[in-house]
Amino acid sequence: MFDGLDNAYPLTPLQQGMLYEGLKSPGSNVYIAYIVIDITGELDRALLKNAWQHAIQQHETLRTRFLWEGLEEPLQLVNSSVVLDWVECDSSQVSLSSTESPLEYWLNHEYSRPLPLTDTPPIRFRLLHVSDKKSTLIWTVHHLLADDWSIPLVLQSVADHYHRSLTSPEPAELSAGHQFQFVSYVNWLSGEDQARHRQWWERKLEDVKPTSIKPDYTSPDLDAGSEPRHQRHVAQLGENLSLSLLGISRTLGVTQSSVLHAAWALVIAHFSGHGAALFGTSVSGRTCPLSGIDNAVGLFLNTLPTHIHIDANQRLDDFIKSVQRQL
Repeated sequence: MFDGLDNAYPLTPLQQGMLYEGLKSPGSNVYIAYIVIDITGELDRALLKNAWQHAIQQHETLRTRFLWEGLEEPLQLVNSSVVLDWVECDSSQVSLSSTESPLEYWLNHEYSRPLPLTDTPPIRFRLLHVSDKKSTLIWTVHHLLADDWSIPLVLQSVADHYHRSLTSPEPAELSAGHQFQFVSYVNWLSGEDQARHRQWWERKLEDVKPTSIKPDYTSPDLDAGSEPRHQRHVAQLGENLSLSLLGISRTLGVTQSSVLHAAWALVIAHFSGHGAALFGTSVSGRTCPLSGIDNAVGLFLNTLPTHIHIDANQRLDDFIKSVQRQL
């Protein structure tokens, strides 16, 4: 083992793809999470920083950096210890535009900063002092280290250690050895018969045609022949629509996710002009037979192809139930 490292092992296929996309578009932050945490009440900043240091020591994936230059395949290197990239700021000491809040100012600052992958783990913190009774923490982390499932697990670990520190000067330390570590998942995955899995998906999708969406409009800022661009759109359903969605799912005995998948399939089929829809569905990736994986921190998320046939003669409720059976 190299000096200063606890471990070194290959990337998972999803990590490889994510790394490739990141290197191809170095200015993109599509795989970077910016978690904003509002903290109300008196805050011991030193104890909070120490709680984060404890969490990072506890979960080896948060101490991981990546190396690929000069190698046949990329490696993830687990540092034995990490010095936190931790900056504390006073929100009153920045010059803001008339339409900009302090949080927006610092978030835009974070968005514009590259997140190194090789020299240090791609994770950093900015603690903003808002007032005597309010602080805001911006936690920036690359999804190579952690998926969305992992975020609340880490936050709970930090909160637990912080509160223990308030009552005990030296709270009991929890070593990384007591936690499920990401390398266990990597080792399990490498032992799987990838050829058999590939053949299964090839048979399942053998007669499926790719779904091509052709909207009946052209973006005014997209030049002819230019490469398509990725954009993110967030829609709020609102309370009434959310309650209606919940009511439909309860009436049919299905999950809300199944209702949304069915609706999305109908939209895709409409714009593609086909009687079927093919799109990716995110899954937790935590169904493998490894004890403790539900409480593990890492990138276990995966996206699997979902193929839904649209039968114009099928009742809507039967269609939604059939979608649930596929998921």
